[in-house]
Amino acid sequence: RDSLTLQGDLYDSQPGASNLSGGNILGRWTRQLSPTSSTMVQLYYNRAEQQATDSPETKYREKRKTVDLELQYNFQPTSSHNLVVGGGYRFSKDETGWLSPYVFIDPENKTEHLTSLFLQDGIQLIPEILNLNLGVRAEHNDYTGFELHPTARMAWTPNLQHSLWGA
Repeated sequence: RDSLTLQGDLYDSQPGASNLSGGNILGRWTRQLSPTSSTMVQLYYNRAEQQATDSPETKYREKRKTVDLELQYNFQPTSSHNLVVGGGYRFSKDETGWLSPYVFIDPENKTEHLTSLFLQDGIQLIPEILNLNLGVRAEHNDYTGFELHPTARMAWTPNLQHSLWGA
């Protein structure tokens, strides 16, 4: 069974001395491979432009384009484990500028890249009462290089009215 989602927004605003316009579109395709496994591919594009002319001395402009791609595979190797593995890539390019003798941006134009891989295991320790989520995300970005982000979360639901979780 396949499912396809397509959504987007367009906007154009000129409140006072600022102009803001842009739009985005998101497409997501999900395929159910079996009763216990599925895949998902998501692509997102965003374009935004802003110009501010608050005073004759300070004029600012920014144009940004972002493309984001995410892939995900979800499967249950056993009845008590739900594994999600995936990755992503984000490309973002901006053009900025100040028309001011007092303020400047260096560099005025920048392109950024972010890549990531992740793995998460949702474990039912006691079905519908005690759940543990363990995961790790590995990222590489232009600012700090390689980063590793581990996570652990537990949820206890003793009854339908109460739940307690911690991370």
